[in-house]
Amino acid sequence: MRTKDIFQIFLMALFFADIAYAQQSVPPGQLVPVIFMSDPCPNCLPVQVYDADGNIVTNLGGGGSGTVTSITASSPLTGGKITTSGNIGCTTADASHNGCLTSTDWSTFNGKESALTFTSPLSRSTNTISVLTTLIDNSIMYCADAGSTDDYACSLPAAPSGYVTGASYHFKANTANTGAATVNFNSLGAKAIKKVVGGVTTALADNDIRAGQVVDLVYDGTNMQMQSVLGNSASSTDLQGAFANGKAITGANSFANAALIGDGTDWWAIYKDSTNGLQFNCVIGSTENACDYYRALASGKFFGVKDHSGNVLFSVKDDATVALNLGSDATGDIYYRNSSGNLVRLAKGTQYQTLQGGSSIPTWAALNLAQSSAVTGNLPQTNIAPATLATGTSVSLTAPRQYYVCTGTCTVTPPVPAAGYEFCVLNGDNVTTVITLAALGSSARYEATARTSYGTAGTGTLVSGGAAADKVCIVGLDSTHYLTVSYNGTWTAN
Repeated sequence: MRTKDIFQIFLMALFFADIAYAQQSVPPGQLVPVIFMSDPCPNCLPVQVYDADGNIVTNLGGGGSGTVTSITASSPLTGGKITTSGNIGCTTADASHNGCLTSTDWSTFNGKESALTFTSPLSRSTNTISVLTTLIDNSIMYCADAGSTDDYACSLPAAPSGYVTGASYHFKANTANTGAATVNFNSLGAKAIKKVVGGVTTALADNDIRAGQVVDLVYDGTNMQMQSVLGNSASSTDLQGAFANGKAITGANSFANAALIGDGTDWWAIYKDSTNGLQFNCVIGSTENACDYYRALASGKFFGVKDHSGNVLFSVKDDATVALNLGSDATGDIYYRNSSGNLVRLAKGTQYQTLQGGSSIPTWAALNLAQSSAVTGNLPQTNIAPATLATGTSVSLTAPRQYYVCTGTCTVTPPVPAAGYEFCVLNGDNVTTVITLAALGSSARYEATARTSYGTAGTGTLVSGGAAADKVCIVGLDSTHYLTVSYNGTWTAN
């Protein structure tokens, strides 16, 4: 074999050994070198580029040669022409471009979380933002009162800045209410609690809120309107037993289609009678009018009417007595029918007043005996009070009757006359002085003892002669005249 041939075989052995080595240890992206003989070998292996896992990325073709001169990258990475000092880069992020963070940017971003503040119901711990469980379980607007009065107060888990119209609030009452009640959440101010009756906000009655009751409220801008069931409302346990509808009843008044409430044996029946209209009756079994007594209100009462506060206005007892309670009535009050047909209470009168019929309604007033129709018949003597008696030398007589005995020169002033007034004036034993009945005024006058004339109106007097037995009795005829009904001695009507 020629020396030239041996050398060529040696070079080929080196070539194949180098190729095998390159396939086992080529770094990603590195070209596998190819050693060419003086004449290119059409059957030589291709030049290839491998990735980190040994997979062929680029095949330059058999017997070819080439150079990787540039790399294309997607944002934010940058590529470009590969040089001896070239690198694959990453642009820096800014407000309008994606990119890589610098160490300064990272420190700034990492410090933002600790600088954040949160308001309830949100809270923060390291790397964690939390929501109050009361918001999640829907108890954020609920709290429990612990006081001993019906000025209820408690604090909601997340304190609101103020009451909001239309917002719902809830609390558990520690005590029952007595009349008006208020609630104060988180010291925002006490608000009156009102119930809604017929669409109108109304003050609470006693025990509308019970101890331990959860109270639901809605703020209307002024008051807290109570939405929950009132403590005084009827519950399902208040109507115990059976309910029947369309039941046929027999008895004194047979009827069909009755609505019954009871225990299955004893019933209250509501039905429409063809003659008397809507009826309310007691039934035992299926027989009407078989009850011994009714007890619709309390012991001894079988029928009654109550107002919205629970006060019994009218009741009939099983002994047939009737009780009324209309307004603030008291013992001695009477009731009468007014012109509108309503039953009206008249408070009792005072001592010595009598009940008198007015033009339309009765009234209490003192009896006026001057009215001719005020009294008919005669009063027994024992019922007539005796006239008063006094002595002295000067007196103003007191209506309607009085006697006066003069003990010396005497001046007596009767009142202006009225029908039925009666007065008598006389000298005492062995008194021989003059008696003068003073002027009456108001155009009134005294009658002369001869009973044929009267003295001067208003200014006239009646004067005695000054004898020991002087006496005169006068009786009022009307508002301007006194009659002289008896006298002794000499009297002059001036």
